[in-house]
Amino acid sequence: MQFEKSYFDKHYKEIFTRNPYKKLSFLLEKIKHYKNGGKLLDIGFGYGAFLSFAKNSFQVYGIDYSAYTVERLQKDIKTVKQGSAEKIPFQSNFFDVVSCLDVLEHVPSLEKAFSECRRVLKKDGVFLLLLPVYGGMSGPFIKLLDNDKTHIHKYSREFWLKKIEIEGFTLLEWGGIFRYLFFQKYYFHYPTIFLRDHAPAIFILAKKK
Repeated sequence: MQFEKSYFDKHYKEIFTRNPYKKLSFLLEKIKHYKNGGKLLDIGFGYGAFLSFAKNSFQVYGIDYSAYTVERLQKDIKTVKQGSAEKIPFQSNFFDVVSCLDVLEHVPSLEKAFSECRRVLKKDGVFLLLLPVYGGMSGPFIKLLDNDKTHIHKYSREFWLKKIEIEGFTLLEWGGIFRYLFFQKYYFHYPTIFLRDHAPAIFILAKKK
């Protein structure tokens, strides 16, 4: 599976439009509610929007499967390197926070990915996930609109919430996110607890047991 320039040009050419201040600040504030400061690892950072946003609050590190994105971001953030969620190139119990934002749906072995994320987190370290989900009222539309063939795990919110507990994490909170890019210019991002059972994406915050 390749995630090089052609992939990002096809699926994420509006990447900065898809990462407005409202979205990034929401994710960062969710983390800071449980862990304010320390070392943060972002897995699958892409063009590095979240890492760049978080670097004033945390000591940031990143890994990405793509040599293209690693080379691109290393010009601004030196603590990024090539790697994958299945084999994280950092020592155990090193990070206070690990984030996987729209990443795990791409990873072949979820068991290896969860095991590695747990390994590199300190005890009580915070784990942030952002994932598309394919159930609820929006499920049929998400399946219809999803043309990314690298999405190999198309699961429900119930699957991910159960997986968190099975893999050695304690759930802190979760919610839904309605999100959509209109006319390639305007990105709608609406987090919700009330409608979380029907949102096309979810966020999950957990901690290492």
